[in-house]
Amino acid sequence: MKYTVSLDTLAVVITTCTTLLFAGAIIWQYTAVQETAMPSIVSLLLIGIYLFIFLLRPVYYTLDSRQLVIHRVLNNVVIERSRISTVSLLQEKQVRGSIRTFGVGGLFGYFGRFYHYGIGGMIWYATRRNRLVLIVTHDGQKIIVTPDDTEAFISAFNQ
Repeated sequence: MKYTVSLDTLAVVITTCTTLLFAGAIIWQYTAVQETAMPSIVSLLLIGIYLFIFLLRPVYYTLDSRQLVIHRVLNNVVIERSRISTVSLLQEKQVRGSIRTFGVGGLFGYFGRFYHYGIGGMIWYATRRNRLVLIVTHDGQKIIVTPDDTEAFISAFNQ
């Protein structure tokens, strides 16, 4: 079964503003600083960062009897269902105050490593900060996903 994902308002705003900022910075460099190679280096760095994040964003999830697959452009993340101990719905307030320790906080979503004092370390493959599904594996790993239809997603896990 395929589960779609969509960005929340904050992620849309951050993605739009970052895109405009990066594009503006690249354009400004080529109009204001033309005598050195610095505009090319900075432009390549900005484009590289942007593309890398774009390629790692969660695009959709699939779930079957054997595995959950988090589909990304660059590489998919596969979690065997036999590794999963619990799947539960979280409210936005339950993860409020989470700290991004290594990841992306709004550009095309929220993904990477996060920490919350009550939950501990988590890996997020999310596109929004609400409709959160917490997946806990038998070895204690905590994974956050955000399918648009959380009820159907959780129901499919429990069947």
